[in-house]
Amino acid sequence: MYKNEQERYGVIITLLLLLIHLYRRVLEQKYLYSKVNDRGLMHISAWILGIGYYNNTNTILHTY
Repeated sequence: MYKNEQERYGVIITLLLLLIHLYRRVLEQKYLYSKVNDRGLMHISAWILGIGYYNNTNTILHTY
């Protein structure tokens, strides 16, 4: 299913970041927190949707 170990870890890390992102959204709505800078998480979301999916380096950091 995955090409190598690094790719599998990339998927796991992405899912964890997505969970953190969703959890923070729930907290924002519940306690009316001020909006924080979501640039990084928006890039992660785009990465999940397949934009910049696994470029040559196979790392999450280079998809920004």
